[in-house]
Amino acid sequence: MSMCLPIVGFWSLVLLASLIASGAQPVRTPKAYSVTEVTSMFGAIMTLKIDRDGDKAVVDETVPSRTAGSADIHTHTYYDIKNHRSYSVDLNFAKPNCSTGTFDDNWFDPFEMSATLMRDFENAQQVGTETVNGIATKVMESGAAGSGHKKVWLDLTSGLIIKAESGTETIIEVKQVSLAKPPDSLFAVPEACAAAPPPPS
Repeated sequence: MSMCLPIVGFWSLVLLASLIASGAQPVRTPKAYSVTEVTSMFGAIMTLKIDRDGDKAVVDETVPSRTAGSADIHTHTYYDIKNHRSYSVDLNFAKPNCSTGTFDDNWFDPFEMSATLMRDFENAQQVGTETVNGIATKVMESGAAGSGHKKVWLDLTSGLIIKAESGTETIIEVKQVSLAKPPDSLFAVPEACAAAPPPPS
């Protein structure tokens, strides 16, 4: 499952404490959206396309292969947010396949992650505004130049982190964002998932 990848890099300890610790309070986020982003927050650089409509979400995840001649990792994971169930399909297999799992309140919701990171972005100051990938943002900075320097670009409309840097490394960059309701067809769980073994209790 994707959520088992180690979380490293930018504010990693903050993310572990805030997102994984039990009892964390949820934040208000849009309940319908589509976001495409490139991130290294979870270890390897990956491209995520995240679609949500209420209690349904689907994440298309692509991780480039580190082995020459090997296919990229490419999965679709369907999240039943209300019931904390997930269904993951490996798109590199020709045969229908599906693995099931469970999760807590934490998954790849980009708005919740942005809010959590910004709550712990200490001594941040706005240093200007900038358009990133066609999205109007305000630019926030914290820390002196060097490895301790952090910089984020926040969507003026939604508060979503559009881009984030830690030192000289870009660790999040949102390529597209829409707050429109995604089409229902995106959330149709494949038939193979109906026959998949149930997740452990």
